[in-house]
Amino acid sequence: MKRVNERINMCLKVLIGDKLVTCICAYASQTGRSAEEKDSFWDQMISVTGSILASELIVVGGDVNGHVGTNV
Repeated sequence: MKRVNERINMCLKVLIGDKLVTCICAYASQTGRSAEEKDSFWDQMISVTGSILASELIVVGGDVNGHVGTNV
């Protein structure tokens, strides 16, 4: 298990059967935060997920503050 930063709190690797699963707990920047802060979070998430082997499963849980539609 490892803590990446204050927004990406843990990456936990678990072996389930014969499959390695990486669980990531993440909390994106809230509405009203700067675009730079939000971009930084997503850059870090891409870096973390990109470092995981393609043979592993990835599960992301947390609050990523997604919005659908144009009225944000």
